[in-house]
Amino acid sequence: MLLIFPTEVKYKAEIIGAQRAGFQGAYYNHQHMLSGAMALMLAQVPAYAQPMPAMLRSFVMPPHAYTAIYEHLAEEKNLYLIDTPEQHLEVCSVVNHYDKIKAWCPQTVWIDGEAALDEAKLGAALSAFGKEGKCLMLKDYMRSAKYQREHPYDVADHTDLAQAQAAMVNFKAHHQGVINGGFVFSEYIPDLRVVHDHPFPMTHQPMYEEYRLFFLQHELLLATNYWEEMPDYSHQLTDKELEPFKEVAKTIDSNFFTLDVARRQDGSLVIIELNPGQLAGIDYNRHHEFYQKMREHLQVVAE
Repeated sequence: MLLIFPTEVKYKAEIIGAQRAGFQGAYYNHQHMLSGAMALMLAQVPAYAQPMPAMLRSFVMPPHAYTAIYEHLAEEKNLYLIDTPEQHLEVCSVVNHYDKIKAWCPQTVWIDGEAALDEAKLGAALSAFGKEGKCLMLKDYMRSAKYQREHPYDVADHTDLAQAQAAMVNFKAHHQGVINGGFVFSEYIPDLRVVHDHPFPMTHQPMYEEYRLFFLQHELLLATNYWEEMPDYSHQLTDKELEPFKEVAKTIDSNFFTLDVARRQDGSLVIIELNPGQLAGIDYNRHHEFYQKMREHLQVVAE
């Protein structure tokens, strides 16, 4: 399998980890991706005479960009990314997978961008949270508001539509007016365990006991800290409490994705979100372990 990395300094340690595990790497220009110049973006990626599986390592991108990359690699390079555009959409958009994980995650509703402007439609959507005011988290179909929050949550009272509308306006402004699909509101979980007494630097985001579970071809590849800045606490996860998430993973139509889970004060685990594995960060303390496990998994599958 060919691994395709961006020519960005932050990926250098990960690239070394992949090389140490025996993977071949190629490189692309992320700035050309942002401008939509696929041929220039992927100019350094070699073409193959026979079909070749590939994996992209990248930043968050909208589905239309992933589709363009997938199609260009297939048509021009004979390379086939591990997830089709349909599989990518399954894991990058909460709308496409919520029904499969809702038993393990906070109550969530969504409303498309145009409907969100209609107070009656917004009120109808938020009424699902009941009559008593609840704190809500806001994102679009793909991205959170982590780096713009003034509080751990985005809306203090879901019955106050003015608050919800203001949060959406701020979110849209923060992302230069670009909204992926629409807005997603999830109930804020106030009782997550904290692993650090201070918020994540430059944000108001508490650092909870959160984990990232990597699934490759529906098998749990690795469980890591979500906060790679902290000493390793992933050993606190037990095989028994991971079993339900392994079952959930079997229902997800993707070959490579992550489940982010967090621990509540009572010790139980809750799903925070699901994301494409190709766009998910890997704890930089465990790059080599990650790729070594990937190599071993792919060898077993090939046999």
